Amino acid sequence: MADGAAESTKELTDEGAKVTTVAEGTDATAAPPAEPANPLAEPIFVSVVHTFVDDEKKAAWWEKMGPLMGDKEQMAAMAASHKALGYVNHYAMPCGPDGAKLNCLWECQTEDAAAKFQDFIDNDAVSPASGGTFTNDCYRAMPGALVPATGFTDAEPAEPKASSGAFFWVLHTFKPDGAAGFWGKIGPALGDPAKFAAMVEGHKAAGFYNHSFVATKAGGSDPMVCIWEAKADCTTEEFQAFIDNNDIAPGDEFLDNAVFKIAPGASVPSAMFPAE
Repeated sequence: MADGAAESTKELTDEGAKVTTVAEGTDATAAPPAEPANPLAEPIFVSVVHTFVDDEKKAAWWEKMGPLMGDKEQMAAMAASHKALGYVNHYAMPCGPDGAKLNCLWECQTEDAAAKFQDFIDNDAVSPASGGTFTNDCYRAMPGALVPATGFTDAEPAEPKASSGAFFWVLHTFKPDGAAGFWGKIGPALGDPAKFAAMVEGHKAAGFYNHSFVATKAGGSDPMVCIWEAKADCTTEEFQAFIDNNDIAPGDEFLDNAVFKIAPGASVPSAMFPAE
């Protein structure tokens, strides 16, 4: 090691990542370099299925939130208020004013924030789903779930590419005793990069792409939530036929698949099939 060089070690503790830097030939430790805003080894994501409690509250929510969704400054201010509390909303996916449900994908900065997330989404004044408007069903993603990169960085988020087709979110509910069969079918692909890549290519060849897959536990029986993109615009019924296909998609042998078409202008992933 050259004169004056230093050696750093890093360990993950209960409090986060700890860095110790020791200069050669000394016992002194230097101040640790700046750590990322989210030091967790596995970022914490929560998919929320919001169900309107009645039509009156739904109409009031759209009257309030509809104009906000088209105002970048107000949306940025709301995002900043969420981040100050330790939350980032990655995707917000309503189905339009007539839809009974919508889906959002959130990230929690810390375990403490995750423990408080249900209370935040139900009751905090800055939560877009508070005030008794929704029943908010929260599903924490298992390690290794298919989710976006962490939002707890200083980097400006890239502008998402618009799709040539349409986006859908799917609520997968297991049929009685269906969990074992589903995980037995999908498990080998999830644990084998080559098989997983082949599965993805099969989806793309059919004109679809799975952007996000949130299950709470491998082998578990809780509902799961996925976000899909269709290369060409299609109806809910057309996408339902694909997602129920047991040869190339999750299928309906073990699952009941509730499909929701996401309204244009919603906050969705950057397109796999970008518009030209």
